[in-house]
Amino acid sequence: MGEEKTGKKIAAGKGKWDVIEDKFIEIFSSPKLAIFIFIILAVLSIFGTVIEQNREPSMYIAAYGEKWYGVIRGLGLTDIFHAWYFTLTLILLSVNLSVCFFRRLPPKWRLIRDKTVVMAEDAILRQKNSVKLNHNISIQGVKDAISGLLKKKGYKVMTAETNSDISFFAQKGAIGRIGSDITHVGLLIIFLGVIIGSFFGFKGFATIFEGEIKRMPNTDFELRVDKFWIEYYDDYRPKDFFSTLTVIDNGREIMKKTIEVNDPLKYKGVWFYQSSYGQAWDRIDKARFYVYEREGGKFISEAIADFGKEIEVPNTNLKLKVIGFAADFYYDPASKEVFSKSMEHNNPAMQVEIYEKGVLKSAPWLFAKYPEAFLDKSTKYFIEAAGYQAPQYTGLSIAKDPGVNIVWVGSTFLTVGLFLSFFVIHKRIWIKIVDKNNKVDIYVGGNANKNKINFDKDFANLVNELDRIEK
Repeated sequence: MGEEKTGKKIAAGKGKWDVIEDKFIEIFSSPKLAIFIFIILAVLSIFGTVIEQNREPSMYIAAYGEKWYGVIRGLGLTDIFHAWYFTLTLILLSVNLSVCFFRRLPPKWRLIRDKTVVMAEDAILRQKNSVKLNHNISIQGVKDAISGLLKKKGYKVMTAETNSDISFFAQKGAIGRIGSDITHVGLLIIFLGVIIGSFFGFKGFATIFEGEIKRMPNTDFELRVDKFWIEYYDDYRPKDFFSTLTVIDNGREIMKKTIEVNDPLKYKGVWFYQSSYGQAWDRIDKARFYVYEREGGKFISEAIADFGKEIEVPNTNLKLKVIGFAADFYYDPASKEVFSKSMEHNNPAMQVEIYEKGVLKSAPWLFAKYPEAFLDKSTKYFIEAAGYQAPQYTGLSIAKDPGVNIVWVGSTFLTVGLFLSFFVIHKRIWIKIVDKNNKVDIYVGGNANKNKINFDKDFANLVNELDRIEK
């Protein structure tokens, strides 16, 4: 007997998987979870906005220092929108929206499809808005008037008749009930596009000098900058900047376009945007040097050198050759390497090979802003880096996003859903005319799913017009 009762109890209760399913639905349909995930996405997006994405390490080192650059890179904040945790957050939010959608849509859909025409008088009077009217008119005389009035107001009208009464059911804006659900679908489609872009797309940044040919990252083709120029306002502030680009694929020139801000070049699904420009941080075209006697400080000569080319210094037995440049000089003691820690010309330095009578004496770094910081004593001369001319580069933002069209589809759904949610109201009206021997009782009731104040006015206008039917 005890085992039989236990079996009945288990049969009457829910199984293990039913309990797990209910718990899953309870958790992932929670508005609190959605708000929490939205907050996380907002915080991550703020980081992605404040911290420039997909830039050179030197830029991050200059902005945040080596220590914090290591932290930022380790956390994936340099490419946050492709980080695993950003994608996971989008997936969690998508699950939350999906559960809400499938949990809340069925009852709404049943309500939309419900076209109950005949309703009892007391049920009509229990609606949010209701009234009972009396008219000294025949039931047939009022039928057409009411039907015409409702249709004039944009309602779809259904009727049902018996010998003693006529029932009307009228509604409009039914699709407005699922506006929020269409919005959810739009968000899900957008998230799908973002996730596809995260897995199969990429974003990057490239600097190219005029005349240079460069293989683009994550592509199988090259890009050449034929020309770069800047337009200025009358007060010499930059107005706009342009790059004429040529796409080279398998050694053949495929296409050419001059791009500017908001007018990119597209090839094989990859977009190239004009985003910045500046002076080279790792090379120069020419350098100017002043040569003095180290003992007395007497000026001897001026020399202008092309990068990488050996030149003779007038009035001396010296030859100079510029072999290196760093716009923002930094020496790494660990690797014993010199590089520019940023793209800005904060501490420009040139490495120069100094030859005397054809013999290499030294190859010091000469600092343009601090000429006496490191004195070279290999010769009797003091050489000052007096200036330089660096080539300009064009900065291109590179993006490939195979999910962008999906995002546009989702955005369309989102826009339609928001419009339906805010501006389309589901209004329902029930009217029952009861015959009272050449007199009629008219029962009117109705409700709306939102904007009740607006519906109150519409209902009052309808009642006033119904009240004037007899007249």
